[in-house]
Amino acid sequence: MNASTDLQIDIEESEVILSCIINASRADVFKAFTEPIKLSKWWGPHSFSNPVCDIDLRNGGAYRIVMRSPEDVDYPIKGNFLEIHEDTIMKMGYTEGTGQSLERPDALVSKKMTTKII
Repeated sequence: MNASTDLQIDIEESEVILSCIINASRADVFKAFTEPIKLSKWWGPHSFSNPVCDIDLRNGGAYRIVMRSPEDVDYPIKGNFLEIHEDTIMKMGYTEGTGQSLERPDALVSKKMTTKII
């Protein structure tokens, strides 16, 4: 599976749209996002590892990824699958971080992400 280096970012009404062309089948791209072993090999910055990658792939199912920096600092991400359509779309809610933020130290950063495979 090869990806082009051309990445487009469009911002529309509080929505960020990232698109990337990947030279692979829809099924292979979907598996790269949903199979823990495959996801752990590419998720995050190049120098990071992913020692934890748990995925319960179903509507309402949970996932948890821990990215580890070269300095041995862990960056956890967790959330739930809100909607799944095999090989084409995933809507995911997620929370990243440890609950620490500069504005509100007690707050977690919560977001939603939709992955469309076309």
